[in-house]
Amino acid sequence: MKNSHRFTQIFTDKHINRKICFILLNILIIFTTKICFAEISGRILCKKYDSPIPFAKIEFLPYSKVTLSNENGYFVLESKETKGKLKISSIGYKTRIIKITPEISSELLIKLEIEPIEISGISVKGERTNSLTYLSNNVEIIKVGELNSYDILEALETGTGVVIQENSTGEKIVSINGCDPKQVAVMIDGIRVNTGEGRFNIGQLPIEMIDRIEIVKNNASAIAGDTAIGGIVNLVIKSPQKMESQNSLSLGFGSWDKYKGNYQRKLRIKYTDILVNANIEKAKNDFVYYNEYEQRNKNRINNSIFNRSLIIKTHTKFNSKISNKFSVFLQNADKGIPRQTTDYMWYENATAFGELYNFKNETRFDFKNSNLVWKNFYQIQESRYKNLEGDIFHKYNSKNQTVLFESKIEWEFLKKLFDNRFKIGYRIESYKFDDLLNPNNSISKKCRKFIHLANSSKVTTKSRWFEISIIPNLRLDNIIDDKTISLIKLRTRFSTKLGLEITPKFVSNLSFGVNFGNSYRMPEFTSLFWKGDSRVKGNPDLQPEKSKGFNGEIKWNTDFMEFTLSGFRNTIEGLIYWYRSAMGIWKPDNLADAQISGISGKINLPICDWLSLSSTATKFYPINKTKNSDHYNNYLLYRPLYKVHNCLNIKISKFELSFNTNHIGEQYDNFSNTVKLKGYKAFDLSCNFSKRINNYFILDLAFWLKNLLDEEYELYRHIPAQGRNYEAKLQIKYNSRGRRE
Repeated sequence: MKNSHRFTQIFTDKHINRKICFILLNILIIFTTKICFAEISGRILCKKYDSPIPFAKIEFLPYSKVTLSNENGYFVLESKETKGKLKISSIGYKTRIIKITPEISSELLIKLEIEPIEISGISVKGERTNSLTYLSNNVEIIKVGELNSYDILEALETGTGVVIQENSTGEKIVSINGCDPKQVAVMIDGIRVNTGEGRFNIGQLPIEMIDRIEIVKNNASAIAGDTAIGGIVNLVIKSPQKMESQNSLSLGFGSWDKYKGNYQRKLRIKYTDILVNANIEKAKNDFVYYNEYEQRNKNRINNSIFNRSLIIKTHTKFNSKISNKFSVFLQNADKGIPRQTTDYMWYENATAFGELYNFKNETRFDFKNSNLVWKNFYQIQESRYKNLEGDIFHKYNSKNQTVLFESKIEWEFLKKLFDNRFKIGYRIESYKFDDLLNPNNSISKKCRKFIHLANSSKVTTKSRWFEISIIPNLRLDNIIDDKTISLIKLRTRFSTKLGLEITPKFVSNLSFGVNFGNSYRMPEFTSLFWKGDSRVKGNPDLQPEKSKGFNGEIKWNTDFMEFTLSGFRNTIEGLIYWYRSAMGIWKPDNLADAQISGISGKINLPICDWLSLSSTATKFYPINKTKNSDHYNNYLLYRPLYKVHNCLNIKISKFELSFNTNHIGEQYDNFSNTVKLKGYKAFDLSCNFSKRINNYFILDLAFWLKNLLDEEYELYRHIPAQGRNYEAKLQIKYNSRGRRE
């Protein structure tokens, strides 16, 4: 029995040992396999638009390993080897080859350049409906997603020659190359939205919805119509069909009781991609500053804001040839008008209320070498100003309403060396002013009706030594309403913009460009008819401002540097200025002629994989050229004389740190140039941390510290800037499909 028991025990022990050995062997095999087969992973994006490239071919050379990217551009490739080269190719893009090492093998971000080609009669072309890049050869692209900016205005400040100013009611406005902000056409997806009544406050758009910003400098009426003497700012909204993340929630807070929230979602219903964005922002914004005129600290009060917006954008593809885009933008904004210390304004609790509703529909028909697009746009913008406190001379309660409708048909023809777009459109702008305290001072509805014809082309010729592109833009605007603006003489306006781009083949990535053009700006309705204030009077005899000018540019992109140098000159006739007469009444008139010239430079230095430096600098010469005037050859009012912007960016793994400086030169407050507004420097610090939690969630943390050195300066006379302040944001992105398909 003992021997039998001992035999059984030995057998059992051997059986257990075999199990243990079997388990250890499996663990060893799994571990060895894990070591032998490494993962090479990353994402393929379009360099121009930062959109994913699906089904791109990824080859691991020289080991004959091949895979494809998924619908969102992601790929994973397994290989025993850890050194080699990746060859990435896709139809319509330039093939790219990169080196792979054990240290560089995961979370790769690979961007391919667009290369339109024609194969056996098939034309490979991208959708450029909302882009201005091929209408002009001096377009600067700002990719918002790469900047870690907290709002659109901060992103715009990185542009060459772009200056953010502040008006008397505390609203920030955009100037390009020394021109007045009212001379800049603001566009959304290629349609101009600032009407004859005034500006469009782009600073209130949620930055989460912006894909990129396109800036066309100097004369651009041939592209955008009137209000484009100084150029164009085109905001390109994200396309739902190109977005990857299906859900995004961001929460933010900052100095002076600032709170922000944004929710964004992408969904698909049958053949329709839908993008929804809801945004809210609230802040008190009151701060203490030192008033050098009174030599004491004062409270800057009544700066509060409360903005709400909702954006819905859809893209429906019925078949390979017909598609439709529809968007709705609803915005409601409340703002306190800061108390001022000038001799004209003395507000206690004045407020401004703004409402904006716009609707856009775009139907597209694609053919073999051309496409036809029908666009319709409708916008209602209301602003109300209210102040019922204080003495009777400063009481007001008024409402402005501007309605805009535009319908146009575009036909685009695309060939390998020839692009052409023809447009015909109809536009209505109407304005009315209601004085709610004194109805007799109200302005009845005024209307402008335009019909326009425009043609934009790009013709390219190639030789042994050069590639030359000629880019002519021609536009004819005709005012067809004779009743409300009978005193404006020049009804028909012909605008041109001729661009020439030369690329030598003996020097890679070097190009020369030059542009000539003329533009005009119609007087605002308020300038023509204003009578809502006893101290302000409109001038129905105003004429349109006219300008002509040119700019030249040199671009050189290498592996270690991107460099741009440009010069510009713009001559403007009949500048509209508001002046106060001997009776103390403010009135606009075509007071001045001007010449605005300057030189700009931009350089990007990717010093290494984790460190980059960029810098832009512009010197402005805004000179009054009104002959027989005491102010001849003086500087124009409120035009900074220079701007320098620098950015140092450090990116290590999932952490990014940016240090920005913005230096704005002095400007003058009167025609005789005896009152000067000092220049200022602003230093900002921002950091961002991004972490993929799993295949479904991405976490982003961002922090901005603005005016780091707490410098005191004025953006406008008697309007001080905020001191040191901060803002923080937490964002969570969720994709139900996961990282891999």
